[in-house]
Amino acid sequence: MVQFTKFLNFEPDFPSSPVKFGSDQSPGPDFLFTTSGEIWYPLARGATVICYMRAYNAQIDAEHLSSFLETQHISSFDPSTAILKALVKAGFFEKNLPFLRSVTMGGEAAFLNFVKPILKAKPNLILSNNYGPSESTIDATTFVPSSEYNQVNIIIGHPMDNIGAYVVDSELKPVPWGVCGELLLTGKSLAWGYLNREDLTSERFIWFGDNHCFGNLRAYRTGDLVRWMATGELEFVRRVEHGQVKLRGNRVELGEIERLIEQHPLVISAAAVVEKVMNVSSLILQHTATRFRDCQRLLKPNYANSSLLI
Repeated sequence: MVQFTKFLNFEPDFPSSPVKFGSDQSPGPDFLFTTSGEIWYPLARGATVICYMRAYNAQIDAEHLSSFLETQHISSFDPSTAILKALVKAGFFEKNLPFLRSVTMGGEAAFLNFVKPILKAKPNLILSNNYGPSESTIDATTFVPSSEYNQVNIIIGHPMDNIGAYVVDSELKPVPWGVCGELLLTGKSLAWGYLNREDLTSERFIWFGDNHCFGNLRAYRTGDLVRWMATGELEFVRRVEHGQVKLRGNRVELGEIERLIEQHPLVISAAAVVEKVMNVSSLILQHTATRFRDCQRLLKPNYANSSLLI
């Protein structure tokens, strides 16, 4: 349950927004997954909202969408990460687009392999990677990668105005910078809870008492594993449920290993598990690629290298 007043929390971010009076904004190619806020905030800035329509349950045609964005002179749009990848493959950003000022992606993890071509083709484009569950009303964090950005995954950046971000362990205690933990969100934009689901509401929306180091705060447990970087920005790792394991006395994030391996151009998908092989704990990787040993060079430190390939 989200109050409309929660959308007002985005007002402080408006002065720095690339969406200005007279802009043409497309809230997203799939209206079903577009929030009211994504329509409201460009209108509040005096921009024109242009909706891309398609048949119900029809697949997104990247070529058609590319043509629509070009012919409508869309200056700003908010695609999902998957649709942005499809637009890159369709060659949209290779076109002459003098009117295009900003693109905001989100909805899933983003990687350099499809972001780099955008930054190279459109160096003046403001490309934002926004993170935020519906429970925090649209977006909670944001990051704008520069043309020099070279990390494999695109981080989720810093919290937006009036939103707090805390990284905690299983006992809800803060973890040091660089250590993975669950992301908690606080602030004015948190939803009331889930309609007719008091059990789930009390599980995900929690209160810290006065004696807690965070003080008397209401927080939402995202279920996402993140870590603070030295830059003071957040990096998304994976969902908490994926599990952290120990391998020869060292902590290993299986989801992070899979994510790194899948960046290799020869890999379609990968799965990692730790099992006993001849009474020795070994990392086992199942893959769909050839010359897979090349991928292991991505794994640091060395104890994360697999003992068995399938």
